[in-house]
Amino acid sequence: MNKLKHSGFYKLKFFLTPDEFGSVMKLLEQQQAQFNCTNYARTEHDQKQVYEAYKMFYQYFTMQERPEYFPHFLYSISLAAGTESSGFFVRNEGISFPYNQQWAEDELPCVMLSFPKGFQIDLEDETGKYYIYEDIREHQPLSMHSLMK
Repeated sequence: MNKLKHSGFYKLKFFLTPDEFGSVMKLLEQQQAQFNCTNYARTEHDQKQVYEAYKMFYQYFTMQERPEYFPHFLYSISLAAGTESSGFFVRNEGISFPYNQQWAEDELPCVMLSFPKGFQIDLEDETGKYYIYEDIREHQPLSMHSLMK
């Protein structure tokens, strides 16, 4: 069970306007972030394309009449500084809420940031090879925790 201690992901959910999301993008610009779609080709997008995708996602939920498409917003974001690198995901997510003592049909749209809690350490002893997870903040201070301080 020790090897699972720092496994999993931190997940933070935010309600952001496009202007607020633009502020996050400026923060990531300082870290020289790279944005990739999570498709097979890992298509790279620039900040403007990511911002426009978020704006389209946001506008879908604020329009009087919704178009026939459902916006998709999911990116892998990589950061690098010197020899260190780190990454996380940003994606659209919905938050359910109760209405008249039952769950509402609609969900509140939000953006979820998820990034790993652990850093895998490979070990070996007389029983063989194995791995454990240690707190990522100790091994990769470039992780999202450091960026948001």
